[in-house]
Amino acid sequence: MLNDTVTALILGCALDPEAVDSIPDVISQFLDSYTDARTEFEDYWVAWNQQISIDIKGDQDGILSLALSRYEYTGGAHPNSELTYHNIDTRTGKSVAFDALLVPGMRDSLKALVESEFRKVREIPEGQDLGAAGFWFEDSTFALTENVSIGGEGITFFYNPYEIAPYSMGSTEVSLSYRQLQGVVDKTRYISTGE
Repeated sequence: MLNDTVTALILGCALDPEAVDSIPDVISQFLDSYTDARTEFEDYWVAWNQQISIDIKGDQDGILSLALSRYEYTGGAHPNSELTYHNIDTRTGKSVAFDALLVPGMRDSLKALVESEFRKVREIPEGQDLGAAGFWFEDSTFALTENVSIGGEGITFFYNPYEIAPYSMGSTEVSLSYRQLQGVVDKTRYISTGE
């Protein structure tokens, strides 16, 4: 069940995910695309690179948090990288939505906690406009990401390059312990029901 999940995540990293059925297909598609580029442009000299890895970020209480890291360079000004978290119920193999752990009515409180930590990580004073600090939040209003790792010690929120800021500003990781999230997030809500 978990092997199928990991395989599906890797297949989703293909240049054209709809055209692959196996991990060797992902590799072949990438190499064929490079060959096509070299054929189309005879003086093309840029080397391409793609790296995909999946690591275990957390494994607690029946929730396995996988970190899918993808690095790719296919020409252009710079490579692209992306880190996405996938939380899996080890009993069913199904995805665990972060909202399943959120105490009802506490989304605004969670948002405030994450924004406060985000500002610390990015060294943005409280009250400073996020747009003026270079971030692309709609109406300069902080927004939670869906890219969340449910770990043993706490929750990690990860914003990839280009998601909320230019590539040059890089990614942003915000981690909060369950102690900081007390009353806002409750892992036992999901563990006891599995829903």
